[in-house]
Amino acid sequence: MPLSDLTSPAAVLAALAEFDARGRDQFLEHYGFAPARSYFIEHNGAHYDSKAIAGVAHGKQHPH
Repeated sequence: MPLSDLTSPAAVLAALAEFDARGRDQFLEHYGFAPARSYFIEHNGAHYDSKAIAGVAHGKQHPH
């Protein structure tokens, strides 16, 4: 599915919350993502790995 299918702010916020709960290293390892090198999401003063958040949020919105 393309990134354009990610339309749910709630799914993104859920991915951000899970990232916070697990911690960066465990979140990335759990979902199989490498650390971001260039692109990050800034939310409430924290920085998140953009591909990992988008990928996990996509899965939360489209769990099938």
